[in-house]
Amino acid sequence: MAKLIDALINRRTMIETGLLAGAGATLTPWAMASDQSSLPVIKKKIPSTGEEIPVMGIGTNAFRGDNYPQLRDVLKRMHELNGNVIDTAAMYGDSEAVIGKALAELGIRKQMFIATKFNAEGVRRPGPSPGAPLPDGGPGGPPPRGAPPLDSVYGEASFERSLMRLQTDRIDLMQAHFLSSVEPLMPLLQRLKKDGKIRYFGI
Repeated sequence: MAKLIDALINRRTMIETGLLAGAGATLTPWAMASDQSSLPVIKKKIPSTGEEIPVMGIGTNAFRGDNYPQLRDVLKRMHELNGNVIDTAAMYGDSEAVIGKALAELGIRKQMFIATKFNAEGVRRPGPSPGAPLPDGGPGGPPPRGAPPLDSVYGEASFERSLMRLQTDRIDLMQAHFLSSVEPLMPLLQRLKKDGKIRYFGI
């Protein structure tokens, strides 16, 4: 019995080794390189304009002021690797302010594509009935620590606050944060685009 088990283990090890070797042989040299900075950035065109942006960006809902030096270095490295899409939101606590400060210090605002979000007055995230215990920031629950109450993240005042915190005069992509915010915010989004304060809007 012991010999049979040894034979099965050896056979499985040999198969696994062969599969790994085969996989390695099919990888292109750049995919195996340890220096990721030489890898190409995959981009896709925005249909309405043909502008190309990377298909992946950085999410910043955990950006906080007490980690500022490290977060600035993350954005600096992202820029060095030819990434430029930064996703944030009015309700992400310090996020917009951290991003604005870092991009201003690094002098790279014009090279970055900033997407931020807001929601309509009185709109709450869908979820369980009020009073149900939920983790901080969970669906239907309170916003993350440090974020303004959801009812205060809305409309033109929220947009102007985002401009100020991001230290910019124009947002690349302004989005309605929740589906329930789309209808009340659409006239404002259209006007902001017409006025040149946003380049694109979305959901």
